[in-house]
Amino acid sequence: MTVSFKDSDRCTDMILDFIAQFESAGNYNAVIGNAHAQDDLGALTIDQIYALMRQLRARRPSSAVGRYQIIKSTLETLQSRLKIAGSDRFTPQLQDRLGVALLVGRGYQKWWTGAITDKEFAHNISMEWASLPDPERGGKSHFDGVGPNHAGTTLQVVFDMLARAKAAKPQAGAQAGPTAVAAVPGEAGHLPESLAGKSPLDWIKDIQTTLKNAGLYGGDIDGSFGDQSQEALDDLLDAANH
Repeated sequence: MTVSFKDSDRCTDMILDFIAQFESAGNYNAVIGNAHAQDDLGALTIDQIYALMRQLRARRPSSAVGRYQIIKSTLETLQSRLKIAGSDRFTPQLQDRLGVALLVGRGYQKWWTGAITDKEFAHNISMEWASLPDPERGGKSHFDGVGPNHAGTTLQVVFDMLARAKAAKPQAGAQAGPTAVAAVPGEAGHLPESLAGKSPLDWIKDIQTTLKNAGLYGGDIDGSFGDQSQEALDDLLDAANH
């Protein structure tokens, strides 16, 4: 069961618990490649989590950590948007807060009010968590074929869960509907499908533009693929491999 929202927002609890079982076996201490890790991530500050992520990324295809398998570029975005200090600890409560923020960024409140359908919401969250099936890919992971990614459950199981979550009644005095959290984008973005017919200089400029639009690159669009461009591309590949 989630920590921060238990007994206050049953709908949020149910969705986060569902996602976590496929991402990390529900373990707040999980790291990429070891869902059952026991080292207490809640004892680490955000700055220390970044150091851990760099260590993981050096030997694995992703830097994902925690109950919701958050990667470095996503954590950086969330930290900025939610004004989280580097000295704050990566506690279960904070991880739950980040998980809700990712849900909201994927249209959680729109889904709750009926502005988007279950199918649309399922597609949205599949772009955030690779273990979830994507209705637009026939039930495969949105990132199927990228590294070891594959869906850990079926679309029918997802739709059944969403129906139960929406029908869940909040506890007395609790907010009716999803917890209000500032919306944040969760996906880093993708490279254009086709860059054919361009010069190498233009090809690199397009990559830099994509990375800049995704919020991963702050350098010049100059066609010079230096260290800053490479680091931004590594973050994008990290997101795709998650």
